[in-house]
Amino acid sequence: MDLVVAGTGRDFDFKKEKSTAKSWSFNDHEFQRKKRVASYKVYSLEGKVKGSFRKSFRKYATPFILILHVPLKMSRRYDSRTTIFSPEGRLYQVEYAMEAIGNAGSAIGILSKDGVVLVGEKKVTSKLLQTSTSTEKMYKIDDHIACAVAGIMSDANILINTARVQAQRYTFSYQEPMPVEQLVQSLCDTKQGYTQFGGLRPFGVSFLFAGWDKNYGFQLYMSDPSGNYGGWKAAAIGANNQAAQSMLKQDYKDDISREEAVQLALKVLSKTMDSTSLTSDKLELAELFLSSSGKVKYQVCTPDALSKMLVKYGVTQPPAEA
Repeated sequence: MDLVVAGTGRDFDFKKEKSTAKSWSFNDHEFQRKKRVASYKVYSLEGKVKGSFRKSFRKYATPFILILHVPLKMSRRYDSRTTIFSPEGRLYQVEYAMEAIGNAGSAIGILSKDGVVLVGEKKVTSKLLQTSTSTEKMYKIDDHIACAVAGIMSDANILINTARVQAQRYTFSYQEPMPVEQLVQSLCDTKQGYTQFGGLRPFGVSFLFAGWDKNYGFQLYMSDPSGNYGGWKAAAIGANNQAAQSMLKQDYKDDISREEAVQLALKVLSKTMDSTSLTSDKLELAELFLSSSGKVKYQVCTPDALSKMLVKYGVTQPPAEA
């Protein structure tokens, strides 16, 4: 945004950043005419006027035109639709969807040499809520693919059902499981379509996909509302994901085992969660691995087993005996 001020140096109050001089908009005909007058001095500065310039402007009694380029902090003009780019090349509606994910319960995925571990934080909004018997953060898409969710759950349910249908259609057509990356890419194409057409809003949800196929073995993918996705060795989504990501970057090893991955995920989540104490009621843990028969197995950890793990790895203290 260009703020154009015409007048003398004495007309401009730099302390209040206001002018008593007449102002013209950038496309105004009067401004275009005044700009060609030789007695007017034209100055163009990036951002706010710095202190070193203030005295020099004060001494100019001759008329001049001052052009201030002020960065647009308000996004009102560009966030009404997903199809409008801002001057900085940003899509504000997509960024707002990512902000919604930042307020949701966090989820962590870790790729190990013998499986994939997914851990999620359940947000307990009230003690009066009936605890769900099914998982809240972990979902099985097919026998060889599962995912962890962070964001608006109603949006996630739509995309999970879409992914399940696509996986079954592929199996019906080709008589073999759908490759993991092909399923992720297909779902991300759907998400991307909701950022490019008017009248639609982006899905406010991010996914961590864990899967296995005969081509690439165990894989971990992360996707966001824009439709972008990428393969990761360890990733975090949701609240405090930046802090969790930096901890994973420090402690992750390429030859990590599944048991060590569980320990690392619980350790990172315990340090990045907003809650003071970590209990099995606030967590969900799922693992994807190959069974002894060679088949892919998806296993959700029970609350009792999860409580024992938390004590075993020193994340929580064992309950005091009466």
